[in-house]
Amino acid sequence: MSIWEYPLTAQSEQVLKEASAAADALEHLYIGTEHLLIGLLQTECLPARLLESQNVTEQKALELVQRLAASEEEGGLAGRPGFTPRAEEAMELSLTIARRGHQERIGTEHILMALLKCRGCVALRLLRTLDVNTGRVLSDLISAMGSDGRYYQDELEENGQPSQGHRP
Repeated sequence: MSIWEYPLTAQSEQVLKEASAAADALEHLYIGTEHLLIGLLQTECLPARLLESQNVTEQKALELVQRLAASEEEGGLAGRPGFTPRAEEAMELSLTIARRGHQERIGTEHILMALLKCRGCVALRLLRTLDVNTGRVLSDLISAMGSDGRYYQDELEENGQPSQGHRP
């Protein structure tokens, strides 16, 4: 299944469109996790607000991508446009996370969770370069999701954070 065929919320569709536009603007021949991160920051959504509260801005992310992300990173696609394997992995993981929460569509919160769990991806490296406490972002995200967050307590435990409350 193509990433564009995944069941997405309207905001998540916007994230993918913004990610694609960011890749185009940067003259990258691929859409990587760094572009998904920029797409989140360019979309009015909960993950963007949480990242901005950690002093992550679209401008800072763009500057770092320009400095740190070369076309061969993340298995760049050598002139073939499309999503990198890591971006595909992140979107597949976001679908798994959404389904774990009994959601039919991938929301922006699922995309951010997947990026935070995708070890070695450019987006996670960018966040760490910006000194973002990714465990804190994940905890704040789950907390901000209210009752839906209870489905994701395992994510906190996997990141070394104590679970709060009971699992369903």
